Amino acid sequence: MVTEGFLLKEGAGGVLRSYKKRWFVLKDDQLWYSKKQGDEVLGSIPVKDTNIADLPNQEHGFVISGPKLPRAYNLAALNANDKKAWIEAITKCRDSDGDAEEGIEFDQNGGQHATKKVGLKDFEILGDLGSGQFGKVKKVQLKGTNSLYAMKVMKKEDIVKNGMVESCKAEKAIMQNITHPYIVKLHYAFQTKDKLYLVMDLLPGGELFDHLSKEGKFSEERCRVFGAEVASALDHVHKNNIIYRDLKPENLVLDADGHVVLTDFGLAKQNMGENNKTYTFCGTPEYVAPEILKGTGHNKAVDWWSLGILLFEMLTGLPPFYNENVNEMYELILSAPLTFPDHVGPDARNLITELLNRDPAQRLSDGDKIKAHPFFGSIDWAKLHARQIKPK
Repeated sequence: MVTEGFLLKEGAGGVLRSYKKRWFVLKDDQLWYSKKQGDEVLGSIPVKDTNIADLPNQEHGFVISGPKLPRAYNLAALNANDKKAWIEAITKCRDSDGDAEEGIEFDQNGGQHATKKVGLKDFEILGDLGSGQFGKVKKVQLKGTNSLYAMKVMKKEDIVKNGMVESCKAEKAIMQNITHPYIVKLHYAFQTKDKLYLVMDLLPGGELFDHLSKEGKFSEERCRVFGAEVASALDHVHKNNIIYRDLKPENLVLDADGHVVLTDFGLAKQNMGENNKTYTFCGTPEYVAPEILKGTGHNKAVDWWSLGILLFEMLTGLPPFYNENVNEMYELILSAPLTFPDHVGPDARNLITELLNRDPAQRLSDGDKIKAHPFFGSIDWAKLHARQIKPK
């Protein structure tokens, strides 16, 4: 945002201070001034964290003051309309988060619409949805429409400080290129000088974690549908050569119809073909696969291990190797026998056992074979993809 034109500026110091006509340019959070347009800059007035008030003893005058300024600056416009325009522009600059770069709106197939300016000015913030390591998630409405979204706001300073620049770039790239009924969709992306913004589907049903905590455990039929939706999403991610690496109830959020949707691709890894391995230690302790703990390298099979943990937790209320002491839990993940409560059915036991094979080479880790397992025998996968199977 740039505003420019003449203002009268009161000089600093002395008893006989006078107003002089100066050319002002409002740009980059600063009010720059010179004798006339194109001349050498004489100085600037920072407008961030300032107050703006009328000057009663100066026609069309106003004052800019603030704790970070060396003094109060008395200014006057040439007429009432100019005064109003200048105050509005300075206030907007003061309260904004910087000018948005070119934002992108993504179509239903992952492609881009024509680029256009997209920024905070286009959204009305309705409230907070939550917070994470690098920022907050807000409920927003696209102005002029009834469309509601979740806006993820991340501070660049925190991202750089924690070495997460490439991770954030990857998250955006993955979300803009992946389209699936059980994966959160990215609608807009833009940035300002200080922050990154991802505008995604609003998922009003809450985290699966909260529902599981409240209910204790789910029925086998509900686990079957939720498990099928997650398996479908993971299979799609893998076919795009991506490992998700952070499957857990907190990252599965229910939409308005009660379906689970995979969110938060902050730990996802791109360009992972069938023979590729990666060695980063990451994930949530209860859900981390043995090969990650051992540091021997991992591939897509880690996501199917996590699906086994998820199915067990949904059926029983706790992950199979849970322990309050994280180091002890890691030992259990590496060596403890897998046991089931009596109420877990034989098909569920068999599927979970095959998913929780500690040898990734022997683990059930083929999406098509997982879908064909007897536990999912009643699932019509075409109807599931069309969102025609309602979780009970």
